[in-house]
Amino acid sequence: MSLEDLSFVAQPMRLKAFSVLVFFISGYGESAPQACLQIAIILIQGRCSLNQLFSVILSLISLSLCATQIYLTLPTKGKNFKESSWKLKYLIVLPSMMLIVIPRIISISLMISYIKHGVLLIIFLMLTVNLLTNIKFVMRDPAKTILGCLTNIFAPCIVVEEGSQFFKRSSLISNLMHGISLVTMTTLVIFNLIQPVPCYRTQ
Repeated sequence: MSLEDLSFVAQPMRLKAFSVLVFFISGYGESAPQACLQIAIILIQGRCSLNQLFSVILSLISLSLCATQIYLTLPTKGKNFKESSWKLKYLIVLPSMMLIVIPRIISISLMISYIKHGVLLIIFLMLTVNLLTNIKFVMRDPAKTILGCLTNIFAPCIVVEEGSQFFKRSSLISNLMHGISLVTMTTLVIFNLIQPVPCYRTQ
């Protein structure tokens, strides 16, 4: 195979990698934090305007679309080229992704509204537990595994290797950590260790 043939093959791969990077930055670098902060502000203030509601809905849809696109197109060890139909994307994966994204975003927003900057410690603990649970994948492919566990805090999208248990296991661990966090916050509110939001006595 000549150099021209190799460059012809490599160009689509570079374009796909660039598009995945754009989706990743747009979804996880912009939409996810924006949705969390907006919902947290709504919870703290105890009111929501139409503009806030519209912005939150757009952020949730954007994050779900980005996670869906990355999940369906990001190359893995078992498959360098991944393609999907619009039916699979919009009728199956996207609705399923939204069912995962919305509860996790609300969970993080609740943590922000209650413990403010302490949410960074909770996120670090979530990431650490997920990495320890998937330590064998960390040893085999540390970059993708760490990225997969990190994105799983908001939405699962990284499949390290086709046929492996990483995607399923990391998603379940993330769900478990979110559940434990919510139960812990509920218990603290019941025993009056933290004030519920919105707290009108301090406003």
